[in-house]
Amino acid sequence: RDDDRRAPRDGDGFEQVGSKKSSAGAGPASGGAGAYVPAARRREEEERKKREDDRQKKDEAEDKRRRDEEDAKKEAEKMKKLEHKERKEAESRAKKDAIVAAKPKRANTGPKDADIEVDEDKLSKLEGQCEDAVSDDKANISKLATEAVKKFTQDELRSVLPVSQVLLPLMQYCRMKADEEVVSAVKRFAPLLNSFIEKSCVHRFKVKVLCEAQKIANDMGLPRLSPASALIEVFFDGLYQAEIIEEDYFSMWTEHDDDTPGKINAMFQMGHFLDWLRDPNSMESDAEEGEEEEE
Repeated sequence: RDDDRRAPRDGDGFEQVGSKKSSAGAGPASGGAGAYVPAARRREEEERKKREDDRQKKDEAEDKRRRDEEDAKKEAEKMKKLEHKERKEAESRAKKDAIVAAKPKRANTGPKDADIEVDEDKLSKLEGQCEDAVSDDKANISKLATEAVKKFTQDELRSVLPVSQVLLPLMQYCRMKADEEVVSAVKRFAPLLNSFIEKSCVHRFKVKVLCEAQKIANDMGLPRLSPASALIEVFFDGLYQAEIIEEDYFSMWTEHDDDTPGKINAMFQMGHFLDWLRDPNSMESDAEEGEEEEE
């Protein structure tokens, strides 16, 4: 039995060592941890790794160079567009100032609104009806237009005061609304506004309507609906889209000789709208540039 436990011997009678399974694969040829690697092979591996590192660094440097060039190009384009926009705004302001400074004084003809007496009870009742209709989406504006106009005499209809009772609650409702809501509200009240305008029988009465709307906006503090739009700008746009006021009347309003408070400030707020009326293609180009800047 002792002989069975002894290690095997070779042909010369010597015990064989290092033949246990646990030691298998431990030699240099096994490729395990601590295996011997020839110097030439080590050099090849080091050179290969160095080439890979150099190539990676070169690729990273090239990517960074491209990104820097693209960023510089975008920044240059952005500055160019900003300068173009600022130049156009400056030209627009200068043009408005020139119009205001150069417009001739015109003699007023015909009776002034101050000379036309309008029944206060009728005005108060009309304002109340408009306040109710503004907040009621189901209100029949066409029916209100037919009934309201009949309550005023022809002399009273020559005054802009009845129209003012429509504009005031409507503009107050539009405050802090989205642009689309403002335009929609103006379109909804188009039958009532058109009815008073048609029955006035006054030359260029629509210019008076614009003056009255601007006066109301000024009394409200010329509020903005958003950083990009003002109430009076969107309200005037609504009058245009609803075909209540035609394009030429807005130009007449800018040149009209009146002492309505806050007109200069209102014109500044309406710069984009007035520029668009003069040259729609120019404003579309600016809009496309703005979209590119956002991207």
